[in-house]
Amino acid sequence: MSEIRFNRWSHQSGTGGIYQDSSGNIGIGTSIPTSVLDIQGGSIKIGNDLLTSSGVSTFTSGLNVTGGSVGIGTDNPATPLHLFGTSDILLKVESTDQYAHIELGDNSSTARITNDGATGTLRLRADKGNVVSSSNIQFEIDGSEKVRIDSSGNVGIGTDNPYSNASFNSLSVGGSGKYGLIELVKSNGVAGSWIDSYGTSGDGNLRFTTAGTSGAITFWTGGEFTEKVRITSSGNVGIGSTIPQSSLDVAGEVRASGIAITTSYPTILPSLNLNFARSRSLDPRITFTRASTATYVGRDGLIKTAGEDEARFDHDPETLESLGLLIEDSRTNAFLYSDLSTVDTTSNATTSRTTGLDGNSTSALDVTYTAASGAYILSYSSPISASTEYTFSVWIKKVSGSTSGSVYSYVTGGTDGVLSGQIYNTDGQHLGQAPTGVWKRYSKTFTTSAGSTAIRVTMPGYDSNGLNIHYFGAQIEAGSFPTSYIPTSGAAVTRAKDDALISGGSFESWINKEEGTWFIEYKLVGTLTALMAISNTGGSVNERYMMWNLGVADSISNAVVDGGVVQANLSQSITSSLTQFTKAIFAGKDNDFALSANGQTPVTDTSGTIYNSPTQLRFAYGNGQSTPNAHFKSCIYYPKRLTNAQLQQLTS
Repeated sequence: MSEIRFNRWSHQSGTGGIYQDSSGNIGIGTSIPTSVLDIQGGSIKIGNDLLTSSGVSTFTSGLNVTGGSVGIGTDNPATPLHLFGTSDILLKVESTDQYAHIELGDNSSTARITNDGATGTLRLRADKGNVVSSSNIQFEIDGSEKVRIDSSGNVGIGTDNPYSNASFNSLSVGGSGKYGLIELVKSNGVAGSWIDSYGTSGDGNLRFTTAGTSGAITFWTGGEFTEKVRITSSGNVGIGSTIPQSSLDVAGEVRASGIAITTSYPTILPSLNLNFARSRSLDPRITFTRASTATYVGRDGLIKTAGEDEARFDHDPETLESLGLLIEDSRTNAFLYSDLSTVDTTSNATTSRTTGLDGNSTSALDVTYTAASGAYILSYSSPISASTEYTFSVWIKKVSGSTSGSVYSYVTGGTDGVLSGQIYNTDGQHLGQAPTGVWKRYSKTFTTSAGSTAIRVTMPGYDSNGLNIHYFGAQIEAGSFPTSYIPTSGAAVTRAKDDALISGGSFESWINKEEGTWFIEYKLVGTLTALMAISNTGGSVNERYMMWNLGVADSISNAVVDGGVVQANLSQSITSSLTQFTKAIFAGKDNDFALSANGQTPVTDTSGTIYNSPTQLRFAYGNGQSTPNAHFKSCIYYPKRLTNAQLQQLTS
C-alpha cells in the first residue's frame, strides 16, 4: 500500500485531516508534508504551553518565542534573545571541560569571552581568528569611549589613539583637551603623588608632584634596591645623599668633561655641608636644645613661635630672605605687657586692637593721638635693676600723620628720662623718617641710674596730633642690643639660650684631625666675643682645633690653641657683620694656617701645631659658656687644607 489517508468528518475534500505520504512524512492541515511532521494553519497546545504557526509561542516555563525573538522571563522580547528576571545572575554558561566560552561573531570576525577554570583566568578576545587588521578592545561610559587596548597591546586612557612604537608597549593617559595624570595613592587611601604632563603650543612638560609639604622625589635602582638620587621639597638634589644640604649634594667623586676645574676652586667635596638658609632644617647630626619657647620670623614674614628644643630658621620680615639658623643667648623681657593690652595711662588718644606682626587680629595696639600736647600712652610699670644697661624695642607701623618720634621714661627710685629722645629702626631711620604702612622694629639702649626699681615708658610718637600708629611687641631686656621678641602678659618672661653641637660618632664621621678648612656665613644680631669652635668636650680654652672669635663687629679672627699655647691667631677687617652677612674661611695644618673673609687676600701664619684631639663642633665658645647672637646661613668643612687661592674664591 502506497499511502494511508485519514479524513476528518467535516473535510472530505482532501485538504484537511491527517495525511501521510509515501516517504513517511505526516501532514496535519496539509497533504504535502515537507518534514516528518508538518502542521499548517493551526497550533499545538500541550497542557498550558502553546505553539502556533503565527510565530508566537508561549511556555509556562517563562520561554516566549515571538517573530523569531526569544524571551526568557518576558513575553515581549526586544532583541533576538531577551532575558529578564529578578535575580542578579541572568545568564550562566558552564562547560564540562577546562574552558567556557561566549562567542560574538558577525560576517567579518569573531570575539570571544573565555573563562579558564584551571587558572582562574578571564580572557577577552577581540578578532579571535585575526581576520581584521588593527582590532581593539574599547570601554565606553556614558556614551563615550574612556579606555582602549589596541592590537599592539598599547593602552589609552582618555584617548582612542595610544602612542604606538614597534619597540614598546605604551600606556597613554589624557586627550580631548585634558592633561594626562597618574595618581599613586597611599595604602590608607590618602592622595599620594602624581605624574602628569602639561604644556601649551606643542611643548610638553613632565611633572612629578609629591603630596604634603616635605615629601621628596627619590630614584632607586635594582639589585640592592636602594635609593640613589633624591630631590627634596626645598629643591636640593642629593646623589648618594639622602639629606642633601645644598643645591647639588654629591656623596662621592664627581667627574666632568668639558668643564675647567681650576686651582682657585676646590676639587674635593666638603665632608660637612650645613646650608641652613636653603634647607631651613636641622641636620640630624646636630643636637639642639633650648629650655623654653622662642620666636622667629617665618617664611610669610609673620612672627612664629618655636617650641622647646626646636631650632629656629629666621627670615627678613620685609624681603622674606632666608637668614638661616638663629642662635641666641638667654634674655628676659621685663616689659610686663608686650602687646600693650594693659597700660598705665591713656591721654588725648583713641585706642583699639588691631592685627600685629604675628597675624593675630588683636595682638597690636592701634592709637590715634588727638592733641599736640598731653597726648600719650604711658606703659604699665615694669621692674628693672639699678645701674644696668637695657635695650628698649618695639615694632611700629606708622599709618598716617607725622611725628618727631620721641620716647620718654619715668623711673621709680631713679632718674627719669634715662630712656628719651628719638628712637631708630634697623634701617637707621627715626620714627619721623619712617615710611607708612610698614612694620619696622625700633630700639634704643639706655642705662638705669642707682636706686632704680621700675620703669614706665611713654610710647614713641606722643604729642603728635593726628598721628595714627600701631604698636606691637614691646620689649625691655638687659643688654646692649635687642634680640628676638619675647611675648609677655603681666609677668617678665625669660627665653633660654640656644645650644647646638655635633659630637660623638656624628662628629668623628667628617672631621680630619690633622688638617682641614672651615667656612661660615653669618650675620650678627649683636656684639659678642665668640661664634663657634671645634674643640674638646671639656670646654677648656687651652685646647682649640679652630675657633671663630669676634672682638668687634668689623673684624673676624680664628685661633688655634694646642697644649695651652696659642699656635695661630689670624684676623681680618670686614664691613660690619651687624649690617650684612660675612663669608669667612679658615684653613690649617701644622705650620700652615690662613684666613680670608669676603674675598680678601688671605692672611697667613707658617708656624705652629694644630690641636689634633677635638671631640665636638659647638655653636658657642668652648663647652657653651658664651652663646653667639647670630644668624648662620651655612657652615661647611673640608677635610683638607685648601689652597689660599681657593680660600679667596670661596668667600668672594
